Amino acid sequence: MAIYFEAGTHTITTTISNEHIRSTLQVIDQVMSEINDLSLEVSRVSSTTDKYRDIKITDYVPDIEKRLARWIDSLKKQYDELAEYSTEDGNIGALSALNLAIEKLESLAEEPNKIPYRIKELSTSSSSQTSILQT
Repeated sequence: MAIYFEAGTHTITTTISNEHIRSTLQVIDQVMSEINDLSLEVSRVSSTTDKYRDIKITDYVPDIEKRLARWIDSLKKQYDELAEYSTEDGNIGALSALNLAIEKLESLAEEPNKIPYRIKELSTSSSSQTSILQT
């Protein structure tokens, strides 16, 4: 976008607002909080992740699959809403962290009973869901 001025003194004012992304930030914050809660629940149940011990987490956290599905749906909706502001087709660089979080949640949702062995992917490692969503 080009702006042309005639000779003389001019004043330009710009305003930065997060109004268009405020709801997305709130949803991400809520999802991160719920992921942390789930991580604590799973950790309490599976206090030791002995590779020779089978833990069927769906017996202890029966709504785990519904939670994962809800988070995936919420994040996909936010991605789609933000993508409307882009002129790019396909993957949008600014939304890559959100897309990565969705993909990782989908991976966890495929085999929820393996979550106790993949607990770091939820909230404790640098590549966890909460770390990705914070970027």
